[in-house]
Amino acid sequence: MRLSAVRLERESRGPGPVPPIRIAHLGDPQFGYGRKGPHEEVYAEDLARFERAVEKLNEMKPDIVLVAGDMVTRWVEMDRDWPRLLKRISVPVLVTAGNHDVPRAGDARQLALFKKVFGYAYASVTCGGWRFISGNGQIEAMKRPSPDYIAWRDAELAKAKADGLPTVWLVHQPPGPRNPEH
Repeated sequence: MRLSAVRLERESRGPGPVPPIRIAHLGDPQFGYGRKGPHEEVYAEDLARFERAVEKLNEMKPDIVLVAGDMVTRWVEMDRDWPRLLKRISVPVLVTAGNHDVPRAGDARQLALFKKVFGYAYASVTCGGWRFISGNGQIEAMKRPSPDYIAWRDAELAKAKADGLPTVWLVHQPPGPRNPEH
């Protein structure tokens, strides 16, 4: 797992200044993936490491936390600790699904569990004058991505552009260059 924080600033492309924002980014918490050993021991070590990261996040006081997927190694364990952990983070959190969270994007059970824990399969939020769009690279990578998802994605990107908001697009594994406009 990697934890980093950054302060983003950019010039305005619309009326008024763009406020700076502090973002904490976490990549691949992936409980159960650490060192070799019995799964329960490895999971417990990864969980303990993330518990310390939550304490650090709350001390840092970012405006938003972005988690770039692979929350667990075994997707069926998604609801084991994540609901409790999310409640402990004192700022907004936006999570994107990783290939371990939803290994088969078309699998209704996997998507349902991700939605149960995080409240969405993909989402967007405006925070501090910035637009954050959590796409779903697993759906994007499908041979025939869901038309509903593609329509949502395109509408979100168009709205952010029309609103003149600086935009951060979050996916676990970026899709290939199917459409250079996105």
